[in-house]
Amino acid sequence: MRKQFAVLAAGCLTLGLMAVLGSAQMDKASKPSPAAKASCALADGKTVTGRRLNEDTLTVQLIDEQEHLLSLSKADLRQYAVVMTSPMPPYKDKLTSQDVADLVSYLLSLKGVQ
Repeated sequence: MRKQFAVLAAGCLTLGLMAVLGSAQMDKASKPSPAAKASCALADGKTVTGRRLNEDTLTVQLIDEQEHLLSLSKADLRQYAVVMTSPMPPYKDKLTSQDVADLVSYLLSLKGVQ
């Protein structure tokens, strides 16, 4: 029974990966995740850029390019902007459907089915 479940789960994972890899990602750059890149201009004139980890009404938390965790008060920022484009380039015309299938097979083989 466990083996049948593992095979079924692997099949579902394969279909899910194929759907993600073959979706809108082919035509355009991906949408930014909640941990998108953000740029903050501080009151002293410095600019901090990093990955946005959390944001609420009063603060924003970033991991900067040196991997330091920063918690910034929005009241102390002169400017705050979230970069709404993804660094992931589109790959339409770069991968065929067979290439996508091969990539999914390879990714699944890295972990293996127990």
